[in-house]
Amino acid sequence: MPPPGNGSAGCLERPLDNPIVQTPTWLLGGKRAPPEDPSEAVVTAACEFALESWQVLPAIWPRLWDWAGAGFARLPVIEAVRNRRVAVQVMARLQHMLLARYTAELDRNHIPYVLLKGDAARVLCYHHVSDRCGVDVDLGIPKQCCRDAEQIALEQGFLQAEWNPQTKRFYHGVPERRAEVEAAHYELGFLARDQAVADLDAESEAAIRQALPGQDNWHETNDGGLACYITLDLHHRLTLAWDMDGSLATATHKTQDGVTFRVPSVPWVIFHIIGKIYLEGVATYRTGGHQFADLLRLVGQLDTHDARTLVRLLERHKFEAPAYYVMRRLPSEFGVDLPIPIEEFLNRNAMTPDRNADAYMLNDLGDVWPKLWGRR
Repeated sequence: MPPPGNGSAGCLERPLDNPIVQTPTWLLGGKRAPPEDPSEAVVTAACEFALESWQVLPAIWPRLWDWAGAGFARLPVIEAVRNRRVAVQVMARLQHMLLARYTAELDRNHIPYVLLKGDAARVLCYHHVSDRCGVDVDLGIPKQCCRDAEQIALEQGFLQAEWNPQTKRFYHGVPERRAEVEAAHYELGFLARDQAVADLDAESEAAIRQALPGQDNWHETNDGGLACYITLDLHHRLTLAWDMDGSLATATHKTQDGVTFRVPSVPWVIFHIIGKIYLEGVATYRTGGHQFADLLRLVGQLDTHDARTLVRLLERHKFEAPAYYVMRRLPSEFGVDLPIPIEEFLNRNAMTPDRNADAYMLNDLGDVWPKLWGRR
């Protein structure tokens, strides 16, 4: 194998030198333009990335279709994206319906809560509830209130259930296993509702049925109907290392599609999303595209004061290195302008760490960006 830079195809450099096929970041938003006169290979790569980022598929679909739909409408992968988009939109509306009913009961019982992660981002920076979906519905609840909040979920038709990846079904959870997992975790999970869906128009039903093999939440019922699993995660901490206090203390009311929810301040939502992108991204391949879509939209809402608050949060939690790896990509890959305090933060953290610094103590596990695209 010839070494890179000797006149032959540099084997270590080639994946990074083909950004159009390898990194269709323009799909997620920002100011980058899509490639002109795309080939079938380029369109296919973009569609595959869109399917990997299915949580924001309704939001990015118009840009994808305007760019490639007319010329490549007959590609099977375009059809797969179109069908999955319909399934995601319907699922997002179901999540919204059940979440609105659930949070109303939390309010009635004076149980504090905030939406977290993608649910908070959906309310803060997407136009409609159907633009952003997720595997679960995530809420932050004070730990002392979690059991009362769980009881409300049970009364509203959620069951203490466990996922079986072989059958792709939820079953009643084993209490001992559930207690063991929750004792060492930062959330109450295992809450799932099998929501039967009726009154779909024929086109939507056909699209969802065609998309069934590629997704876990949707499935057929025993009588041949369609149903969708809606799951709740009740967090009493953001992570094992980060408490929920700041997110709860900064909660404000935001209304989307006629329903008002409690969400943390934008700096706290961004802080949590950077954590999800980095901690999950360094441990997996090809995950996190949808979270970058959230991040670049949320950063556009930061004023100078909020940007400084975010910097203080990152520094207080020793999360400078992960934030550097994540946020430096917004200008270079998405063409997104950053507030001056964030630019200054990135410039400070671009410097070589002290030779005596411990990378693990600094949460420095290396760059997350290549893994988003399936590379080392």
